Amino acid sequence: MSALGIIENIEINHIYPSTYNPRTYPENLNGLLLSINDKGLLQPLIVRPIREGFEVVAGSRRLKACRCLGWRKVQCHVIELSDREAFEVSLIENIQRQTLNPLDEAEAFRKYVLEYGWGSVSELSRKVSKSQEYVSKRLRLLKLPKDIQDQLASSKISPSVAEELLSFEDENVRLELGSLASSSHLTMKEVRSLAKILKKNDFTNIGREMTTSISDDYQNHMYFDKNLRKVITVLHIALLRLDEIVADSSEDWFLRQILMEYRLAFHNQISTFVKARRRLDHISNLKLQVNE
Repeated sequence: MSALGIIENIEINHIYPSTYNPRTYPENLNGLLLSINDKGLLQPLIVRPIREGFEVVAGSRRLKACRCLGWRKVQCHVIELSDREAFEVSLIENIQRQTLNPLDEAEAFRKYVLEYGWGSVSELSRKVSKSQEYVSKRLRLLKLPKDIQDQLASSKISPSVAEELLSFEDENVRLELGSLASSSHLTMKEVRSLAKILKKNDFTNIGREMTTSISDDYQNHMYFDKNLRKVITVLHIALLRLDEIVADSSEDWFLRQILMEYRLAFHNQISTFVKARRRLDHISNLKLQVNE
């Protein structure tokens, strides 16, 4: 790292966005705006000199907030940094502050290791004080379909759930299960158990066991609700795979008709389990009202 630099109040108009800003997804500044307006800027921006003025190295969100508040000058820590050093400082600060979503982190890691060639995974992990496994897992997230990446970036699914989706080789299955994980708020353990079930293709037994359990006992709402969601998810995946078979058998009219009947049966089963979840919620709510 270069010299420690100096602290200086700098005209905001002379400070330019970072060339290596790791943040790519939209960001919400509301909380930061309120904080800076109420308490001021608690930490100076880190900037480096460039020909036109200064480039922000760490503090892009704070700089945007200060602009929105109409500030004319802002306190800065001015340091002479190379491109690599500027990227490292920006990345380290954002990771320490936990202001990056997992996809931005993954993309920054990819650029450092692959695009810019500044170091290996092990070197990068030491720089950002994370394990090699952590960095490798983040990089693997970039293999997910764009729709799932967007769900992850918007916190609709967690990084652990996204990592579990990588165990499915079929991208269509990843998309289907990712959508269901987002809408049904599936946990990492639930997605992992689904992965085991799907690999065994054991759809029938689970449906039968859950139907029996539901008719016997409604006491444990959360247990049944979670497992019902698993059954619905499994049936959705089965339907997805059946659609692929139907598409491949378009020339065989007789086989196609049989498969379409099975497809209708899957739809009916899904509707049955969805109705079961609604009944379960209704009964649970009634019990709560009685207890109150």
